[in-house]
Amino acid sequence: MKATKITFDALCGLLGAQDLDGILREIEREAAGGAYEEARNRGASDEDAARIAVEAAGVVGHRAAGIIRDAVIQVARTLFREHWILLVDLEDGWSWDVRPEKTWAAAASMLVATINAYGMLEFRDAKELASVCSPSTMREAVLDHLGWIAYWPEIYTSQSSEILVHDAVGAALRHL
Repeated sequence: MKATKITFDALCGLLGAQDLDGILREIEREAAGGAYEEARNRGASDEDAARIAVEAAGVVGHRAAGIIRDAVIQVARTLFREHWILLVDLEDGWSWDVRPEKTWAAAASMLVATINAYGMLEFRDAKELASVCSPSTMREAVLDHLGWIAYWPEIYTSQSSEILVHDAVGAALRHL
């Protein structure tokens, strides 16, 4: 039986977004570059400016991790809710339990609607979706097809889930 736990990096992968390390590397690189330039403009030596850049990257990276997590989970929860699926916080703060909002069958029906709307595959109903899973349960049908959630915004908003995550992270980090 498949676990219902999903980690932050797995959630990023499901949404087509970079994992936390990738996002942090970009942010830290930008912070270091800005801090280095500012230090040099204020008359710091190359060595001092480099030290300041490293410190700035570390501070920004440390502060940004939680902000990034919150922005990604906000997008994920919105997309999962469209499929009557909940992401319930687990104690570590970086993983969630996947649960149906109503029933596994109702969530599977919502996934069928997204899959059919995307147009690559077609299922008559949730029972047919479950029939391609092992074991053939509604729970497995949902867990095996979570990746289709990422296509929902592309179908209904003309934006990819990756862009939604990127925009949400960017907006959240502007307040850093």
